[in-house]
Amino acid sequence: MQFFKLFIIGVCVLGSGSVAGASSNGSIESRAVIELEVISAVDKTVGFLFPGPEFSSMGSSSIYRIQLGPDGTSIFELPVDRPMVVEMEYSGKRFPLFLLPDSEMRLTFEAAAFPESMRFAGAGGNENNWLVELLEKDPLLDRTSWEEGYWPIEIESWAFEKSRELPPDTYMMLTEERWNLRQISLSAKAIELHPVFVRYWETEFEYRFHTQQLMWFLNHLGLLAQADIRQLKRTFKPGRAADLEFDALERPVYQHFLKAWLLYQYAPNQSTVNGLIGGELFQLAEDEFQDRSKDYVLAALLIRYYNRTADATYAQKHFEPFRAAATHQPYVDAVIKSYGSGLAVRDNSYAPEFEFFTPDGDMKRLADFRGQVVYVSFWASWCKPCFKNFDNTKALRQQLEDMGVVLLNVSIDESEPDFHKALEKHDISGMNVLAYKLDDVKLNYQLSSIPAYYIVNKEGRLAYLSDSENRNILKEFRELVDK
Repeated sequence: MQFFKLFIIGVCVLGSGSVAGASSNGSIESRAVIELEVISAVDKTVGFLFPGPEFSSMGSSSIYRIQLGPDGTSIFELPVDRPMVVEMEYSGKRFPLFLLPDSEMRLTFEAAAFPESMRFAGAGGNENNWLVELLEKDPLLDRTSWEEGYWPIEIESWAFEKSRELPPDTYMMLTEERWNLRQISLSAKAIELHPVFVRYWETEFEYRFHTQQLMWFLNHLGLLAQADIRQLKRTFKPGRAADLEFDALERPVYQHFLKAWLLYQYAPNQSTVNGLIGGELFQLAEDEFQDRSKDYVLAALLIRYYNRTADATYAQKHFEPFRAAATHQPYVDAVIKSYGSGLAVRDNSYAPEFEFFTPDGDMKRLADFRGQVVYVSFWASWCKPCFKNFDNTKALRQQLEDMGVVLLNVSIDESEPDFHKALEKHDISGMNVLAYKLDDVKLNYQLSSIPAYYIVNKEGRLAYLSDSENRNILKEFRELVDK
């Protein structure tokens, strides 16, 4: 078994395995050492997603990828400065892993039975083993994504199905019973578990319960008369006991609750699907929420609508009042970065943030090149015009690279092997990378066809060449480099 060390400022690859990281700036002294063994591993990559800001487009979330050795093992470090829960990902499935700073943990599981076969020893072992035992009788990690009016809500699959099948009184009793059983199971072991872990799952179970109760109403929009929905609201009052905890906004469970609560408050005013995210819903969010929760929901509405429709008119109407009233600037920045050039009401917009993999498997992001001029070229292995343009502009691209411009060639291939084969076949100057979260990249950059090209200045904003037929491309790039 090899030992692989991760540094917060970069990547160190040793021996037969590697760790790739993407994180915020600054050093972290405390770390958790993990000894990992995946039995019969087919997928050689394990991911760890650390809690971060509410919008990945803000570019500050942390994703670490562990490359297993040939025997399916690895020893590595993760930056852990406090007791926390991170999402461990393997073969498309996730497990909320509890980690402690300055600790050592051993983790083993069968590749074909992740996460139910996981076994832990060392620091955090009691907590993680308790959760695995709970999974044997409670499918709490089996989740469904439900969407109304471009507004996605994640909920446990059993609750989603039962909310469609059962009458409201039976369903409400079932969700409350499940919540109580989870609380009892947690309380029975609480004295043996870390208090941060206990508090995490108390909050998780509580907001899952409230969202589950709200889901009955959301699943019956358009199926019941408005008078019936109003009467049922008065009878059951779901979500009333929930607190709006501003500090919980980094938790997806709380974000989904806020979305469900907003739609519940909106019903039965309107029961259409695509119309639901219109101006009325935006106005309701302004009235219903306060402070940070309000800024988050309004920003999320703007970002989600654009990601699904590529229509900037919604933001053009609502963005300026939102920006003027917002008390948390990161949410304003998130909207600007998400819309990029599509936010026509603002000139010099931020280029939408995205992440990508290098041919060596390292994960990087556009923000890593802040302070440099970047020429982004979107291409794919099947795009013959892309390679023709690369060949025809080889001399120009070399001059740009000599000038200090970063040539970032982003493949939108869905197949990683196709990406690597294309690089073996074609000589493409610059940095060749494979897009991560491909659907988001296509939407944010409006990639209806390729090749497509964007210029990003040193501040991370989109820049444009002049429209003149006699323009001097090198001169205009030089002006951007010298700024």
